[in-house]
Amino acid sequence: MPGDIVYIDESGHTGDLLKPGTAFDFSGQPHFVLAGVGPMDAARAAALLDQIGSRHRLRMREVKSDRLQTRPAFVRDLFAALRDHDVPLFVEAVDKAFFLMIQIVNCHVMPPTGGTQGDEEDLIVRNAFADFLYQSLPDTVLARFIDACRADNADAVRVSLDALLDWARSEHGGNEEEAAIVRGIEENVVESIDDFERAVAGQPDGYRRFLPIPDAGKRDRLYWMLPNYSSLTNLYARVNRYRQGRLSGLTLVHDEQAQYDDIIRTAKAAVERFEDVSWVVQPGADYAFGETAALSFGNSAESPGLMIADVVAGHVRRVLRDHMAERALGNTAFDALLTLWDVDPTRGAGLNLVLPTAAVQRLQMKALARRAGLRER
Repeated sequence: MPGDIVYIDESGHTGDLLKPGTAFDFSGQPHFVLAGVGPMDAARAAALLDQIGSRHRLRMREVKSDRLQTRPAFVRDLFAALRDHDVPLFVEAVDKAFFLMIQIVNCHVMPPTGGTQGDEEDLIVRNAFADFLYQSLPDTVLARFIDACRADNADAVRVSLDALLDWARSEHGGNEEEAAIVRGIEENVVESIDDFERAVAGQPDGYRRFLPIPDAGKRDRLYWMLPNYSSLTNLYARVNRYRQGRLSGLTLVHDEQAQYDDIIRTAKAAVERFEDVSWVVQPGADYAFGETAALSFGNSAESPGLMIADVVAGHVRRVLRDHMAERALGNTAFDALLTLWDVDPTRGAGLNLVLPTAAVQRLQMKALARRAGLRER
């Protein structure tokens, strides 16, 4: 296997987002994290893991994140060792409920039929809509959108659009800014319904323009709204940015994915074929691929690099879980996260958060407070 490797593993995966659970908590795993570690070769990964394991008297044949919940100092020191050895980390952290709201915005509120520009201003509007939906949208309306994806027919999409419009017309917002956002959602959904009726009158499958594009897995099974797909493509584009387009000789080694390996291969190939990347507004990613990396799958029990990726992904997910639940964050665990936070995101490496804006701002305040406390020591 080549020596120039980025090891990739995930944490918090429960399949596509059509199974949110009755409490919309996604079976107790409300967040998805994908972590890439490297480039580094297998020997360096093994040496780093042995070094930090010996320091903390950790005796595990296979180092697993879920067994390190009470060992945050090990994780902190592992993150610091990776930083000191100039091994970059690429982490995508996704709030699944917020990801759902983004899909509703992109498919119902501002669908492709609306002719939006896809520039930075457009992204700001979409994010404001998704933030408000995350805060305010009732589960009953969210359930209609999920039903539409499951049913995959025009009648169910019409019910979903109507439910969203009815809610927007009854919602007033808590202040002038929120009231303006609600009016914007209402006006856009009215236009979407008009576009929808024209689309289904013109062709039977025209309704699909108002649904997310499903991913086809093995035996042509469809998966709706897999955070794996968008996380993998953005992580890959960030690696491309970090390497300044020099991907030849690089291998992405993903933890074995018996169910989703075809989808991961498809996602990688699709992003490599992008011809027009002017619509991408992502400062830390480069979606223009002049060269491509290889992709393979490995067994984490036999790969120290994949073990490290598992530790990174699992730790970020646990810190994110406590942060979003507004539980106190342990200083040692948070210090490990700060190692990621302090990386210049425009270079590609570090932490990319797909969270509501308010949650990101709260985390920024915690980071500032923690750094201030460390400086005062």
